Amino acid sequence: MVNRLLGELLAAVALLTDTVKLDGTLSIEVRGKGTLALLMAESNPGGELRAIARLAENAPMPADDASFLELLGGGQIMITLDPREGHRYQGIVALDHDSLAGCLAAYFAQSEQLPTRLWLAADGQRAAGLLLQRMPDESRNQDLDAWDRSVMLAETVKEEELLGLAPEALLQRLYHEETVRIFEPKSLRFGCTCSRERIASALLTLGEAELREVLAEHGSIDTQCHFCHTAYHFDEVDVEALLVEGKAPPAQLH
Repeated sequence: MVNRLLGELLAAVALLTDTVKLDGTLSIEVRGKGTLALLMAESNPGGELRAIARLAENAPMPADDASFLELLGGGQIMITLDPREGHRYQGIVALDHDSLAGCLAAYFAQSEQLPTRLWLAADGQRAAGLLLQRMPDESRNQDLDAWDRSVMLAETVKEEELLGLAPEALLQRLYHEETVRIFEPKSLRFGCTCSRERIASALLTLGEAELREVLAEHGSIDTQCHFCHTAYHFDEVDVEALLVEGKAPPAQLH
């Protein structure tokens, strides 16, 4: 079930990134109070994705048939837009729906953005999603029933259709009586944004006293990216340079 939720989250973050047209990164972070403590996924316009799941400390492996709310036990979802230029934005919504898609739809409703609905599916190997968003229409000849009709038809989609049908076939199945426009597909791939500079900046937030304490105990500071498992090593000279200059020392990847 955790793999399935992580797949759904990856599908959701990819869809939302393409929808908001953000020049930067978009992340969705799910923090639970139950067996599953964290789900996090991040995406950028270049089609790079990364994600992680973390169980609560000493938590047993969850049952395969555990529900969304059983796994998370309440909590919240944070959606963060981090543009290359401009201000960072973060929105928060409670985990009070029985699916990830339901919680994300509640986020859009709460933030008073365009009406948005999501259907997500994953099986541990594949992930897929369908996003509907009502766009502003200032034309005089509006189709007043278009939104309700589109949602009603999308509600008939099955998980196996999301995962197994090609996008063109799925749209034809759902909207064969509508005019459908197909755009060029976009490739997605794993991509990690970690770097020695980012790790160094994170270490600086620990403060001088804690950094020196770790050095005294271990002789160096070794850490690893949770996403790509790249290891970073900082010896005493490196840490002193950080403290004096406030920036990362020369790279020493291991």
